[in-house]
Amino acid sequence: MSIKFIVNKVDSLKVHRTISNSLSWAEECYFAVAYAKAPAFKLLHESIKKFLNKGGKLRSIFDIEMVSTDIEWILQMATTPGDSECKVFYRYPSKDLGRKKIGIFHPKLYIFIKGDKQRVLIGSSNLTRGGIDANYETNILLEGKKNSLPFKDIYNYFSSDLWDDWTCVPVIGNEKLIEEYEKLLKVVRKGQKKQAKEQQKIRKNLADLINISNEEKTQDLNDDIAYIFGLACAKGKVEISRRCLTIEYAKKKLKGGYIQAKGISKIHIKQDVAIQRNVDNIQEKISRLFKKYSKNDRITTEKKGELKHEITLVFSKKSPYWKTLLSFFNEKQIEGGRIPPYIPNKIQNAKLNILKSFICGYFDIRLRVSPSDRYPKGPLRIALGLDTHAVDFGSALCQILQEKLKIKGVQIEWGKARGKDNMIRINPVGIENNQELVSFHWARILIHDFRNYNKEHFGNIKLKYFDLKKSLDSKSAKISQK
Repeated sequence: MSIKFIVNKVDSLKVHRTISNSLSWAEECYFAVAYAKAPAFKLLHESIKKFLNKGGKLRSIFDIEMVSTDIEWILQMATTPGDSECKVFYRYPSKDLGRKKIGIFHPKLYIFIKGDKQRVLIGSSNLTRGGIDANYETNILLEGKKNSLPFKDIYNYFSSDLWDDWTCVPVIGNEKLIEEYEKLLKVVRKGQKKQAKEQQKIRKNLADLINISNEEKTQDLNDDIAYIFGLACAKGKVEISRRCLTIEYAKKKLKGGYIQAKGISKIHIKQDVAIQRNVDNIQEKISRLFKKYSKNDRITTEKKGELKHEITLVFSKKSPYWKTLLSFFNEKQIEGGRIPPYIPNKIQNAKLNILKSFICGYFDIRLRVSPSDRYPKGPLRIALGLDTHAVDFGSALCQILQEKLKIKGVQIEWGKARGKDNMIRINPVGIENNQELVSFHWARILIHDFRNYNKEHFGNIKLKYFDLKKSLDSKSAKISQK
C-alpha cells in the first residue's frame, strides 16, 4: 500500500489535480462529500466529462440539509450524459429512527477503482474552490488492492452505509425535492431573519418529500416493481410454480464489434464489454433492492453467448415483489412461459415515476441507439424494438410517451409488411429530456450526441405529436395484427 500526503500548497499535489489524475486513471469513481460549490465544478468539469465519455462509472452523494451544496453539482452529476448517478442526504423524522439519533453528513471521501486496484482520497477537502485548490487542507491518498484492508471496508462503507441508507435519495425521480432545495438555497442566501418561517416551511416540505420517497418503496406497486416488470415485458418468461422470472438480454453483433457513430460521436466501446456492463448494472440495481426490501429473493446472471445473457430472478414465498408480479400475470391469465408485452392496468393508471420506471425496464432490453438508414440525409432518431404482433402494446406505449410524458417526435413503424421488426422511433430531444428512461451510460452519451448532431445539421426541428389513430388504420398495422 502506498500513502501520499496531499496539500494545496504544492502545485503538483493540489487536490483538484489529484482528483483529475485519478479520474483519468480510474474505471469507477465514488464521491461522498458534505459540501460542493459551483467554482469547484468548473475546475473538474472537463475531467469528469472525459471520465464518463470513456465509459467510467460515477456515483456521488452530497448533503443538502446544511444548505451548503450548490445546485449545479447536484444537477450536473445527475444529468451529465454517461454512467453517472447522484443522491442527496437529508435527515427527516422517522418512526424507526428519530432525526436526533444520527449526526449530519460530513464525509470528504473520494474512491477510485481500476481493475483490482483502488485509490482513496480522504481528509478535509470538500468540493469547493478553496477545498480543492486554495485552502490549507490536509488529505491522504491511499493506493492498494481493492479487496485488501482498509480498501474493502472503505468501499463497503460507501456502498452500504451511505448509498443504501434511507437518508440518501436519488435526484432523478425526485424533481420536486430538488425544486424545494433550490427555494431553500435562495431563502438562506438572503440571510434575513424574517425569512425564518419560510425556511422552516421549506425544510418541512423537504423532509416530507424524502419520507414519501422512502415510504413508496414499501408499497405493493412501486417504481422498482414496475422496472422489473418492464424488463420481463421486453423479453421474459416465467415459471409460476418456481416463482422464477428469466429475462433474455441479447443483441445482434454490430459491424466491427464496436458501439460507435463515426462523424457523430466520439464514443468507441467494444460491444461485448458494453453488453456485459449493462447486465452487471441491472444485476447490481436489483440486488440492492432485494438486499434492502426482500432479503430472501435472489438474482443471478449467466452468459449464453458472445452477446447473449440470461438474468434470472427467484422470489421467496413471502416476497412483496412476487405478490405484485403474480397479480400482473393473473391479469393476463399467464400460467407460464413467454410473457407477452403488455402494460398492466395498475401501471397504466399509476403515478408518472412508476410509468417511467416500467418504460426504463423495457428500454434497457429493447432500446437501439445507432445511426439509421437516414444518416446522413435525415435527422437521427432512437429506435425501440417491438414484437411482431405487439400492435396493442406498441400503441399503448406510444400513447403514454406522447400523452403522459409529453414527448413529441414519436413514430411507430409497422415493419411486418416489409419483413422487418416493428419499431417505435423517437427524436433524441424527447429522450434526453426524460433521462430516467435510459439507464446505460453509452446510450445516454449517444442520445446526447445525436441531439447535438441534429441541431447542428438540421436546425431546430419542429416536432409534432404522432397521429396514432391514423397509423392503426393503415394497411401496415393491420398486417402486423394478423
